[in-house]
Amino acid sequence: MRRTTWHKGCPSTRRSPPVDLTYLDYEQRPQQGQLYVHKDVARELERLFRGLYDHHFLIERILPVENYTGDDDASMAANNTSAFNCRDTTGKPGTFSNHSWGRAVDINPLTNPYVKATRFYRPEDAPIWAEQKNSPAQF
Repeated sequence: MRRTTWHKGCPSTRRSPPVDLTYLDYEQRPQQGQLYVHKDVARELERLFRGLYDHHFLIERILPVENYTGDDDASMAANNTSAFNCRDTTGKPGTFSNHSWGRAVDINPLTNPYVKATRFYRPEDAPIWAEQKNSPAQF
């Protein structure tokens, strides 16, 4: 984690090492990715992603949000699976998101968007996928 995903006042320390993960991309090829998460959930994350891999669940990419200069919207628009990013909770300015503690992961956020009952999508261009029954990431 570098300066765009962590800043003074964040609830999490920036000393957590990345978790290296193997995943299948949309071409069903094995890839390597890294997520920064709280050390207390790192082993569970590895176990969960091993299960996704074993069940042939497809993930477009896994890169730290730092690769998008901490821009959560840019990361989601790229359908990037991500974890740590010190930011506000969606719809609750001034309240740290669980991503700020490294305790949340967004998997394929464009094809698997954050949706509220009010039909609020995040990222905003996600409805094209959200309305479909067979996105590339479904198994």
